[in-house]
Order: sequence, then structure tokens, then C-alpha cells
Amino acid sequence: MEELKPCPRCGAKAYLSRDVADGFYFGWSAGCPRYCHYDGIHGTTTDTAEEDCYAVHGANSKEEAVEKWNNRVEHLKERDQQIGYEKIFEEMQMNSLR
Repeated sequence: MEELKPCPRCGAKAYLSRDVADGFYFGWSAGCPRYCHYDGIHGTTTDTAEEDCYAVHGANSKEEAVEKWNNRVEHLKERDQQIGYEKIFEEMQMNSLR
């Protein structure tokens, strides 16, 4: 099985989990363990399109979750470069180190 790529925004090691709630199976998820809406690092809101979120849900297998996440990572890298988030994020990191 292919290895999960790290989060393209914060560099955290991605997770892979089976989604079960109240005994019901909802597939597999993968993504950034630090990701949540409005976190300031990932810069998403409840209005963010699904393909721009830092996690994927509902995959039918581990392999599918990994593939979806790794494709999402590449999409997010391209999107961030177009928007210029990389430079903003670097500045945020530099300011937090001071």
C-alpha cells in the first residue's frame, strides 16, 4: 500500500482511520490530524469546498483513502501556490518563532 503524504500546509503526518459511529460503518478517512475548520493554520471555513479541505472521508477501503488523500495533497499544493499561501504560512511560522 502506498504511504500517506504529510499535510501540505503544516507538515503533520497524515492519519488513516476507519469511520465507525454508534456501530455504523462510514468508510475510511485520511488527512491531517491537526485539521479543523477555522484553525488559522489551514485557513478553511464551513464554506470551503470539499476538495479544498485537509481530510477525505467515506472511502471504501484503506487503499482508496490513501489514494484520495495523496491526490488531495497535490491539489492543495497547487491551489496554495496559485493563491500564494505558502509565503503567508512561512511568515506566520517565522513570527511564531520570535
